[in-house]
This record gives sequence, C-alpha cells and structure tokens, in this order.
Amino acid sequence: MFRYFAITLWATFGLFVSLPTYSLSFSELSLRSALYQPLDAQIGLKNIGPLVEGEIQVSLADEEEFLRAGIDRTQLLLSLRFNVIVPKHGEPYIQVFTVKPIVEPYLNFILRMQSPKGLLLREYTIFLDMPAL
Repeated sequence: MFRYFAITLWATFGLFVSLPTYSLSFSELSLRSALYQPLDAQIGLKNIGPLVEGEIQVSLADEEEFLRAGIDRTQLLLSLRFNVIVPKHGEPYIQVFTVKPIVEPYLNFILRMQSPKGLLLREYTIFLDMPAL
C-alpha cells in the first residue's frame, strides 16, 4: 500500500515538474524607417517555447478592442501588415510593415496575438522622424 502511494506521489510530482510553463509576451518595438518611407519595424517575441510560426496569429485588434481602449482605429492603421518570423538561430519577432510610405508623424495601434496559449493585446505608439539626409 505504501509503495503504491509513493509511486503515485512520485509520478504526480514528476508530471508537474516536467511541464514547462511559458509566458508568451511582446517586447519593445524597434523602428527601422522614418516619416515618408514605408513602415519597417520589428517587435520581439519572448518565451514562445515550442510554438512555431503557424501557431501564432498576429493582426491589428478589432474595432471593439480599439473602442474599449479609447483609441481611434484609423484608415491608415488598416494598411499595417504583420508577419511572425521564427528564425532557426536568433530571437523570434513580428515584422510590422506597410507597402506605401507613412505620412503621419505617429501611429497608435493595438496589436492582437492569438496562439494556443491564449489571446494577448498590447498598445504600441510609433513616433516617426524625418529621414536623415
């Protein structure tokens, strides 16, 4: 009886210890473009664990999420594009870009990320400077 209890307790303890927990999150935004240029930025991803590119869906938050945050979801924000990049070597990140040049001095948006670990929202504000000559 004691032996059965000890084996069960040890197996249960091993199950809890062997399951890693990951807290998927965003890091800071790194801007690589300027005003009057197509947007080119990267947002780092932390603690993605065993997730791969196809399991992480990133988009602009929907209208309701913008309203709850008190942020305008302008037409310009609809031109933002997002790609999840998980390189074999290096840190995973989200590529944020536009095809056309940005003519507004700043962008304020909410990024929405859906994964098997749940839903994550984060607000970002990008201040664009004039390009250096």
